[in-house]
Amino acid sequence: MDNRGGAKIVTGTYSGHNQSGASNPNSLTFDFVPKMLILWVPNGTWQYNTIINLTSAKETYGRPSPVITNIDSDDNLGEYYHNEDSNFNFKVVGTTVYWYHNTSRRHQFSFSGTTAYMAIG
Repeated sequence: MDNRGGAKIVTGTYSGHNQSGASNPNSLTFDFVPKMLILWVPNGTWQYNTIINLTSAKETYGRPSPVITNIDSDDNLGEYYHNEDSNFNFKVVGTTVYWYHNTSRRHQFSFSGTTAYMAIG
């Protein structure tokens, strides 16, 4: 963990469980309360990343505001705003962030491969 100017930053990777939905949420626990979570898939075929603003997080599931996700697949770059997607939900309980997507393991970052993250507090 880096602690520059009072900000706390941690990076790492995880392997998803290849499922999505409220009964299969992803979670990450930190040594501090995160204010922002950045997720990305470092993959040679396509790139998928998202930035989640956790400053308005509650201990019950809700939609983040704002979240920006970029998908780059087969030279098709698009922007997708999860805060307009009622299928994407997150919550913060203590120092743990939980999130799920009702219909897409891809949008949930629940791949069987590696997902990288950066949390800022």
